[in-house]
Amino acid sequence: YHIPAEARIIAASGVNLEERVAANRFSAELFYLLNTFSINIPPLRERMDDVPVIVKQELSRISIRLKRKIGITDAALERLMSHKWPGNIKELQHVLEFSAYLAKDDMITDESLPENVGISQNEKESPLIERVRAFEKNEILKMLEFYGNDLAGKKTVAQKLGISLASLYAKIK
Repeated sequence: YHIPAEARIIAASGVNLEERVAANRFSAELFYLLNTFSINIPPLRERMDDVPVIVKQELSRISIRLKRKIGITDAALERLMSHKWPGNIKELQHVLEFSAYLAKDDMITDESLPENVGISQNEKESPLIERVRAFEKNEILKMLEFYGNDLAGKKTVAQKLGISLASLYAKIK
């Protein structure tokens, strides 16, 4: 039998497919077939102003499921805003879910957040860590000046440092 069908395909990628096509690491034919309508949504770490809105929405959803109203303290929200969210919104959702179960008096506090999330009020970065990061960034910028600040130069610098291109971008920022 031949049954006509209409389908729409929605595809998402965490990598820049145009760069992959240019480097012959992704099929140009497939890219242009999929790339009819493109929406670029930056990662959560690049739109930190969205964190409070997402937290409010997620806590509402979690509250309905747990059948109790879950809130969050200002200190906990501040700590969520200091996190880089490498796992994007899914990571934030899981952190809130985890913390909601540990919440005393139905309130997520700084203490109920996982230890690896953000910088707690008591652990602000030391001056030494700040200096090391500044030195690292300065050295990377010198390398980019030497090898070029274009994609090829950045790839070369990342390779020489033994890190991924994504890590290089994070260190520059």
